[in-house]
Amino acid sequence: MNKIDGKYLVAVSGGPDSMALLDMVRKSGIECYVAHVNYHHRPTANRDEDIVRNYCLKYNIPFFKLDVRKYTGNFQDYARVARYKFFKKLVKKEKLNGVLVAHHKDDLIETYLLQKKRGSIPEWYGLKEKTVIQDITVIRPLLEYSKDDLMTYCHGNNIVYGIDESNLSDDYSRNRLRHSLIEKMNAEEKESLIREINEQNSEKEKEKEQIETFLNKRSRIEYSELAECAIKEKVLRYLIRKDISSRYLEELLRQLKESESLLIKIQDQYLVKEYGYIEVFDIPIDYAYRLNKYQNMHRQYFTISKKGTSLEAVTVYEDDYPLTVRNAKKSDFIVMRYGRKKLNRYFIDSKIPTRERLTYPVVVNSKEEVILVPGIGSDISHYSKNATFFCGRIK
Repeated sequence: MNKIDGKYLVAVSGGPDSMALLDMVRKSGIECYVAHVNYHHRPTANRDEDIVRNYCLKYNIPFFKLDVRKYTGNFQDYARVARYKFFKKLVKKEKLNGVLVAHHKDDLIETYLLQKKRGSIPEWYGLKEKTVIQDITVIRPLLEYSKDDLMTYCHGNNIVYGIDESNLSDDYSRNRLRHSLIEKMNAEEKESLIREINEQNSEKEKEKEQIETFLNKRSRIEYSELAECAIKEKVLRYLIRKDISSRYLEELLRQLKESESLLIKIQDQYLVKEYGYIEVFDIPIDYAYRLNKYQNMHRQYFTISKKGTSLEAVTVYEDDYPLTVRNAKKSDFIVMRYGRKKLNRYFIDSKIPTRERLTYPVVVNSKEEVILVPGIGSDISHYSKNATFFCGRIK
């Protein structure tokens, strides 16, 4: 395993791959914390939790567990979202450098073959050793090891592990591919595929340089410029940064060409075309901060203070509390001197991009009335020249 500097969270399921990773990390001297997610999805789930917990107790490693007892939709998709949300929380709380996960060479090949089978052209073939998921650094230190290597390591070092029996079934496409093809490959065949993957990723790196030269660090570009670009398919795929098929990419380009304005959800992102520009961004999380009394505040999208401009000012009365500062909703409106106006109409008239509309702060009183919209002003019943509360917007 390559040298890794810093403090890391190690994702440990209790299986041989992650237990081998944890043991290697401990022996290398890396300061580590352990995260285990118990989905309670199979009879042996508690056994695996005990394996991980006992290892951590033996070597005095901080152990954190998440229980997931209910899920909606596709289990594998839901499980992935749940665990990375958990990892992100721990990384931020403990001020860690990132997460170490136990993907290995067979996983890399498996991912590549699935990409080929689906006909997708991803941002990267197989698995990257270092990537970013949900704003946290994710490192895969075991990509040089095969599944057999890790099993041998566990046996040679007397590492206790559990076998996830769901991996033995053919219920999932990954399992079917693994059992029918990958497990039957010899070492030479696997290395041949690894060389193929590396060659294709080398071409990806050259494409990336070309695309980044065109974008010139912009995340929002004029649609006409994209339409005239000789590599528009590659540019759009780069902006989306998702594993999507060529057919879907063609459909997106068609819709962009035929529509003046467009909002398309792609997994956890929006693709937007508006005011002659296109942009791809992560769907922001709704926020709401409750205030039982005045207090200074500085958050990602707003500030609260005792001074500011006239368009950030509002006079707050005792019966207005508790106040809530939250992101604007489509149904919001404000009653001002010139009448009642829907905020969404204001945003459209002012050509405020969708990305900003979704996080635009408003101040709401105890009666659920919007009494201040920074940049627009306060409602008529809370307007005075002696404002007591200022809320500024952070773009």
